[in-house]
Amino acid sequence: MTKLTQKKIKFEWGDKQEAVFQLLKQKLCSAPILALPEGSEDFIV
Repeated sequence: MTKLTQKKIKFEWGDKQEAVFQLLKQKLCSAPILALPEGSEDFIV
């Protein structure tokens, strides 16, 4: 998918890109990613 953001690359959205997008979306919405940080120390987002 990173190729889609490069200069001089034609933007094409096909089955492969859709599958990768859906997988990425699934991973970003999973519990380990959405967990709150542990401890009382400051953290930077």
